Amino acid sequence: MSKLISLFRFFRVPMMALAFVLFGGGVLYLVTPGLWRSYDNQAWGKVTGKILESRWQNKLVSQNAARPNFKLIPKIEYSYMVNNTEYRGTTIRIGAFDELDKNLAKSKLEQYSTGRQVLVYYNPNNPLLSCLEQEKPTLASVLGLILGIVSFYAAFALIRQVGKM
Repeated sequence: MSKLISLFRFFRVPMMALAFVLFGGGVLYLVTPGLWRSYDNQAWGKVTGKILESRWQNKLVSQNAARPNFKLIPKIEYSYMVNNTEYRGTTIRIGAFDELDKNLAKSKLEQYSTGRQVLVYYNPNNPLLSCLEQEKPTLASVLGLILGIVSFYAAFALIRQVGKM
């Protein structure tokens, strides 16, 4: 039994360091893509466009034996010109809108009604990529980034502490 206890004491700090690395790595894995998208999206160009179509669209959420489950999502199509070339887009925001509740989706349809002039953001390297709303970094993603970095720092501080023993 004493060998088991001494083994636990020997591996306790490295296992804690590994837990910090895994936790921090997982958090960074989750928040980094969204932060990168929002950073990249801020450098996009902008032009005036026009809403061509604004309506509800049924989206199949799940299919079970009894009946399929559909969700109503806003379907918005717009056109815009870049370098004398007309493009069309359907993206409201780079982050998905599938999780919108019905009231927020309804407000998006009212905000982007058919025939309305809108500001369209487009990727200058590929004008086919466009959206109507720029993605901004969220507080949760910034805090996640900080938490991930702090977790890595704590892991390396633990490992350094073991090296001094």
